[in-house]
Amino acid sequence: MKPGVGGRGNYGMLKESKAKGSNPANLNFVGGMRNPTETVAGMPGALNLGLRIFAAWERFYKNNTKAMEMASTYGTADCVFDRATVERWRAELRKLTGSQGKPSVDL
Repeated sequence: MKPGVGGRGNYGMLKESKAKGSNPANLNFVGGMRNPTETVAGMPGALNLGLRIFAAWERFYKNNTKAMEMASTYGTADCVFDRATVERWRAELRKLTGSQGKPSVDL
């Protein structure tokens, strides 16, 4: 039997919890996944979609210089959005995924 490793409870736990609620450090993981590469590897549809989106982005930014400027400064105070470029990228994503976009009327 393995000894307890400093967990909570009367007898401790075998391993420290990886749950987001019990360990705030786990909130830092992108999309809540601790190891997205392993997670997506078991989801061939998601992996395929990710690769298609990446290829579409590469094509898009080669033809749209403002897209690369926005991407390189995204998340900084220097980032300036060009509405037309954002709308063109959204249209590319809609075409790629077959999405119809938001309905024109929100009920």
